[in-house]
Amino acid sequence: MKMPRVAAHWEHFAHAADVGIRGFGNSVAQAFEQAALAMGAVVCDLDTVQARERLVLNCEAAVGKREDYFRANAACLDPRGYSAR
Repeated sequence: MKMPRVAAHWEHFAHAADVGIRGFGNSVAQAFEQAALAMGAVVCDLDTVQARERLVLNCEAAVGKREDYFRANAACLDPRGYSAR
């Protein structure tokens, strides 16, 4: 069954622990990108953010283990040593 195409977007929702985030897109990559934007929007106004440099991060995980990998590495460091929490 083919899924209908959706406009890429994100949303926040109430969560007992803090705030929940959801990312939507037409691919896993697009949904993760939107979820990252939602995470950023928790702490700042995204309209005031400007890109000053490009940073490429690569992650690998065994098929079916992506969720475990994400949970285990949620507090990883980027190559410059800044926390990505």
